[in-house]
Amino acid sequence: MGSFKAVGHRIPLVVLGPRAPEMAAFLDTIGAPGKILSDGIGDASAIKILRSILMRGIEALSVEFLVAARRQGLVDQALDNLDDVDAMGLAEFVKVMAITHLAHAKRRMEEMEKTIQNLEETGVPPLMSEAIRQSHQRTVSANLDPGEIAEADLNEAIRILDDLVVGPKSP
Repeated sequence: MGSFKAVGHRIPLVVLGPRAPEMAAFLDTIGAPGKILSDGIGDASAIKILRSILMRGIEALSVEFLVAARRQGLVDQALDNLDDVDAMGLAEFVKVMAITHLAHAKRRMEEMEKTIQNLEETGVPPLMSEAIRQSHQRTVSANLDPGEIAEADLNEAIRILDDLVVGPKSP
């Protein structure tokens, strides 16, 4: 799990199954961190796919973000403006975004409408930004009860998003 280019053979690996502790110990001896995931067959593949949702989404957003920043002459300044995310760490940032999304979806949707306008003026097709606007619109359209979302922790936020926003599972 991760970028081989960034860390070479020290790339983190997810292991599972009855011999997972032995494999994790071996991986440790060669400098490749092995994390025991679970006993579930297919869990490692599922985690890889779930991780791809986030990582490939960030990748696509990075392209849109950096091209727009370049066209506006603001690449270094835009990157320097991400210190809050660096300080928080990505996993914590993702948690905070899921929780605060419930209460701030309308304002953030309106922000994305302005972002889309900016991208169009810059000549960058707002592919990812339009999808983000639509995602926020879905949450706004759910008409969530402010009392229900006010004190939501991560698990409650995910439940609300799953049950009331994203909707039923596809067959």
